[in-house]
Amino acid sequence: MEPSKITAIVNPASANGRTRIISGKVVEFLRQYFGPQLVVRTTSRRNEAADMAREAALGGDDAVVAIGGDGTINEIVNGLLSTRNGATTGCALGIVSSGTGQGLAQSLGLPPTVDEQVRVIASGRTKAIEVGLVSWEENGSGRRLRYFVNECQAGIGGQVVKNIEASGRKRSGFLGFGLTTLRLTLTLGNFDMRVSIDGDGEYEMPMFGVVVANGTHTGGGMNLTPKATFNDGKLDVLLIKTTSVFSRLINLPKIYSANHLKSPRFTYRQGKRITLESAGPVLLEADGEMLGTLPAEISVVPNAIQVYVPSNGSQHD
Repeated sequence: MEPSKITAIVNPASANGRTRIISGKVVEFLRQYFGPQLVVRTTSRRNEAADMAREAALGGDDAVVAIGGDGTINEIVNGLLSTRNGATTGCALGIVSSGTGQGLAQSLGLPPTVDEQVRVIASGRTKAIEVGLVSWEENGSGRRLRYFVNECQAGIGGQVVKNIEASGRKRSGFLGFGLTTLRLTLTLGNFDMRVSIDGDGEYEMPMFGVVVANGTHTGGGMNLTPKATFNDGKLDVLLIKTTSVFSRLINLPKIYSANHLKSPRFTYRQGKRITLESAGPVLLEADGEMLGTLPAEISVVPNAIQVYVPSNGSQHD
């Protein structure tokens, strides 16, 4: 349904400042549909979007619109779900994606332009989706918990995010994620990891990476988990097994077309609870944001949040 009270949260730093440039246009589109019931807030620090989303939900807002990238969306979802008390949060999520990776927008089947994405929100069509919940140890300071909407990765995925964050100037989409992945494909070693899925499937071997996903696509259009949906009560798990640099280069283009699943170098599973462990430090990220290192436990949270989605008959409906 169409919201009667709505907050838009803008992260102007998203996509290396591109969101700052387009945010005025996006807010203008939103005001055309929602008028005076729209409140616009702008973040100035990390995790502020979570605080703003929590305040909006507790203040009785019907919806929060994220204007930014996957990291901004992740913060907002964590803010909204901090108020849920075991039930689906009553504050729906709208997405205007302008970030670096835009994996979630692709996974949800959102249209490519911001004006079309605003129209999706204005249509009032929502669906309940599940999210993932990851628990990990952070620098000896105890266990941390974080929800993720699209994906959580250990190994190559975590290293890609770390390198992009460390570059200072984020390149967006295929260029940034693709080139960083290619460079690490040529230079990064394998990791000794153990993966347990629902307690009955265990894999212990050198791996290049592990993907635990709710959506199909990750940053820059990689279609790593093409069978994933947002409402099947399970998370999709992709194990990237140890392999030579030559084999990695052969398979790298295939992750964009989902043809990598035909290779024996990948194992694809589904599960509700996944445990990741490693013999040494292995980086962990979720929705394009660095978390820390393994070990980690990941579980699915069904029907966690309502999201505005297009009516296009896609597999994500």
